[in-house]
Amino acid sequence: MKNPKIKNAKKKIELVMALVIITASFFLARQGAAFVSSRNVTTQKPCIVIDAGHGGGNLRQITSRRIPPL
Repeated sequence: MKNPKIKNAKKKIELVMALVIITASFFLARQGAAFVSSRNVTTQKPCIVIDAGHGGGNLRQITSRRIPPL
């Protein structure tokens, strides 16, 4: 069996790592929002993106909302 002290230490490390990731995500999201809101998007050239689709074998499949694709 594993040592209970090691098991508890691993859980504490995992908890700290999860909190660090959540905190970093929060701050990065705030910085990203500030960056996007500070940019003047209306003066930029428009970017047109053409999506070729997923290319799978289930063409014209009805979605889960029962709306057929265009």
